[in-house]
Amino acid sequence: FLTFASISFSKVMRIFSLAADPALGKVGKESFDQITLMELFVQDIEDRTNIYGSEPYTSNILQWSGVYLDNEKKVIRIAWQRKSLEGCLHLEWLPNTLKVLWISLHPKLTGSLDFTALPDTMKEVFLRKNAFDGTIDLRSLPHGLTDLNVSNNRLESTPDLTCLPNTLELLSLGENSFSGSIDGSMLPDSLTFLSLSGNTFLEGTLFLNHLYNDEGDIIQVKNFHTKDTKVRLMD
Repeated sequence: FLTFASISFSKVMRIFSLAADPALGKVGKESFDQITLMELFVQDIEDRTNIYGSEPYTSNILQWSGVYLDNEKKVIRIAWQRKSLEGCLHLEWLPNTLKVLWISLHPKLTGSLDFTALPDTMKEVFLRKNAFDGTIDLRSLPHGLTDLNVSNNRLESTPDLTCLPNTLELLSLGENSFSGSIDGSMLPDSLTFLSLSGNTFLEGTLFLNHLYNDEGDIIQVKNFHTKDTKVRLMD
């Protein structure tokens, strides 16, 4: 493996340049160890003190705050909340072993979210109350994803709800700038919570056939939120 500490400065610059191309970054990830991938992931965060802990920089990933490893010292969970992070993240460099990504409550954390770069191992993605902008591709989510929360950001365009993973249980898109007409006719049977609230210019119909129990009674409709939108619920 190439490590962040062992490669030359020129190679480091080359790696950073690759980070601008998600396709190249995804191909090259297997060449780097976990600490290098994590460094590339946060390379555009202005002040990483709250990530590294008391040291200005540490190559020991065990000392990173909010980073959890499995028995093989592979990164499986990242949990950063209220750490005053500023700048942007590079999702294309997330370790392929990652299962849970919780990064929330950073009003100066900006940039776009390339969900095509998420590892296939991902189960939960919580990126609420940041300042992410641009569009998101819900058609490219990892097949085993159960939870996605990107509420309270600055995301826009029309979310595509027609190809969600059949494992998805929670989808929170509320309080963004989504607009247009959604197709809510193909929600996965697994989905029991959906929030679209606060997207004023969003319209369409959500079909909730999948929420009926064996007795024919609809359940959990209270967990489908469309306040301050033009989206209708249809059972």
